[in-house]
Amino acid sequence: MTYMRFAVASLVALAVSVQAWAAPPIYRVSELEGFRPGAINNSGQILGTSAAGSVLYSDGELIALGAGVRASDLNDLGQVTGRTADGAIVWRDGSLQVIGPGAGLSINNHGWVTGFYSRQEGPDETERAFLYDGSSFQDLASLYDPSGSFSGRALGVDINDAGHVLAGVHAEKDHAILFVDGTIHDVSLPSWQGGSYPGALNDRGQVAGYTDVLDPYLYDNGVFTVLPQGWGAEPVALNNQGTLLMNILTFISIYYSPLLYEGGETYVLSDYLGPSGRDLFMIMAYDMNDRGQILAQGVLRSHVVNGNFVYGDDLIDDGPPRYFVLTPVPEPQTYVLMLAGLLVLLIRCAQSRRLGAGWRGLLAGFGRRRSWAV
Repeated sequence: MTYMRFAVASLVALAVSVQAWAAPPIYRVSELEGFRPGAINNSGQILGTSAAGSVLYSDGELIALGAGVRASDLNDLGQVTGRTADGAIVWRDGSLQVIGPGAGLSINNHGWVTGFYSRQEGPDETERAFLYDGSSFQDLASLYDPSGSFSGRALGVDINDAGHVLAGVHAEKDHAILFVDGTIHDVSLPSWQGGSYPGALNDRGQVAGYTDVLDPYLYDNGVFTVLPQGWGAEPVALNNQGTLLMNILTFISIYYSPLLYEGGETYVLSDYLGPSGRDLFMIMAYDMNDRGQILAQGVLRSHVVNGNFVYGDDLIDDGPPRYFVLTPVPEPQTYVLMLAGLLVLLIRCAQSRRLGAGWRGLLAGFGRRRSWAV
């Protein structure tokens, strides 16, 4: 094979692989027992709640975070934020630190935290978003807008590794606000006259939000995209690959399967469960990491009616709530490794053929020279 043909073949293989990535993978379903999951990091550690309180599930072990801890989020180092009766906290390797008043809702890989606390403003008590940068606790209004023109009630819901904070702000109406390096960006859906709410933020600066009528949308570098779906949905997680996980609006007696949005397409999560999830139907998602692992609650598929929902009364027969971690099979990085391995193998084969031909020619020439000498 010439190098030109080899390059063409490699590009074709890459194009086929990219096309395969356009749809969600099949998921291996593993049941979680003894706790309700809430958040998962890129190491596969899971934060949750058991009968005894908040726990960290790591390498098959449940680690209790301590009496009175109400955990909200964890980072890739296994550090946790949340609250106790004393205020917002960071938990590290069994050590608990109170970082300020209120509650921590999101923690990044630098240990920075955002959340909210209550502050008295005249006769009223209002909620204020905060940023803890590892050493100091500051109100986002005073940190990002020293002029003091930013006012109202605010709740910091997500923080990325660049220290950008996504918050929900209520002034005259509800807004989704992105705090970036001393500036305030309104990432509410501009085409909608009603309120907008924050959903999730990733390290690429992409934001998922939703309106007060539950129309989900994406914000990416000033561009808004209303997601093409036929139901009201609330964003749950937006990973660094740009995949969005959403929960469908639930009525009192009806549950829908969560949705995945990637590559401009929307997918029903329960349609992609592998053999281990053949009898299950996911009704609520809690979080997703960059490996594509998803935390969800599920019921027996036999309770599903008309393909996309189950009636709440039927859930009584399903026993206690059942929680699961869904793992892509193969996981996305496995495809990358397989493709890289294939390319390396093809290159080695091409090189060995050329090298083999050279040695065979040399040996043949040497044999002829020896026959002449004899």
